[in-house]
Amino acid sequence: MSQTALETMLHPADEQAGCLPDFNYIQLDAGYTSHIGDWLDFNQRYPEGLGKAAETITDRGFEAGIWIAPFMAGDESRLYREHPDWVLHEKDGSPYVRFRSYTEPKIWGNTDNDYYVIDITHPEASAYIRSVFAKLREWGFTLYKIDFILWGMIDSSKVIRYDNSKTSVMILREMLAMIREVIGEESYLLCSIAPFMPCLGYADGMRIASDMGAQWTEGAFGPANLLQELPYDNYFNNIYWQNDPDSVILRDFATHLTEEETWSVALLQALSGGIITTSDPVQKLSESRRKLLEFIKPDKRVSAGMPFLTDGREEIVITHQLPDWNLLYVLNPTGHPLKVDIRTDALFGTEALFQYRFDRSDETGVVSEKSSCFSDILAPHGSALLFITDEPLTVKPSNLWCRK
Repeated sequence: MSQTALETMLHPADEQAGCLPDFNYIQLDAGYTSHIGDWLDFNQRYPEGLGKAAETITDRGFEAGIWIAPFMAGDESRLYREHPDWVLHEKDGSPYVRFRSYTEPKIWGNTDNDYYVIDITHPEASAYIRSVFAKLREWGFTLYKIDFILWGMIDSSKVIRYDNSKTSVMILREMLAMIREVIGEESYLLCSIAPFMPCLGYADGMRIASDMGAQWTEGAFGPANLLQELPYDNYFNNIYWQNDPDSVILRDFATHLTEEETWSVALLQALSGGIITTSDPVQKLSESRRKLLEFIKPDKRVSAGMPFLTDGREEIVITHQLPDWNLLYVLNPTGHPLKVDIRTDALFGTEALFQYRFDRSDETGVVSEKSSCFSDILAPHGSALLFITDEPLTVKPSNLWCRK
């Protein structure tokens, strides 16, 4: 996103058509720098600077967020060219290369080929990173998505650091402590590509899976990794931090996800009780997809039940017991039809209750039936969401968490 695109989204010509949902934050993602590592040297996308971008966001009532990878430095960055001693080195004295980008187009639109790891044990490098976060905080950013934190975990015995007496865990903890001190306790710190345990006590949010893309694939940029990670990372959600299952795909354009797949994954992400984010141009969403966003919008922090986590079942099952209703969500993550049988009376500790199986069709009315079980054959990547109540529902829910 550029400054122009940001202003167009926040100050649309058609105010009604461009009305944005009530998100808490709008975050600038990668692409604002001239080179990775030169975090304050904004490029042509932000000709008036990052401070102006933060002001544009906050003027509309949102909080400003920014993406940054504090351990990374590109080979063409001013940081590296002026301070080659600020990065880790191999035992032979050459710079330690953590990642290479030799293809076109290059990652993030930068011209860097090799990516190095900033040596935080170097006092001047540490002071530089401190000054970057201090300036971002001064400009008004209050959410910091710090990415590629795993780069701080390079084995100290295999590289040359300014101070080789510290372990990688010590170094990472010192970096996180410094960042938290500079941005303040009131700011939201979201860690990504990060080892879980060293971030305890510092992270407010934690990415738990690979990037979510607009296709159902077994490789990168699909839900495969999310489907593996989300159930088993659920135990520390809203205890250590809020889990971040990555962006919800809301758009019905530029996607290979079917309508069923879109809803299945969106509901899984929302019902996990973690952070809800999207990178879609929300001002361009269709009315039906805006309703999906409204449907999954969090009410407050909740923790999901995973009743069959250790049972070896193929389906993913999530439960919630809420003031207005109980929720049962069942997802078939496989590529084949899946028969599911679930005793709802056993899950919710009571005899037969009224069940309404949510239908996303606007034309479908509310039909609640009394039952003590749920049984069906779910299509590949299909799902079922049940609202379970003491009395039959008469109005179709517009939000997962409460009557609105």
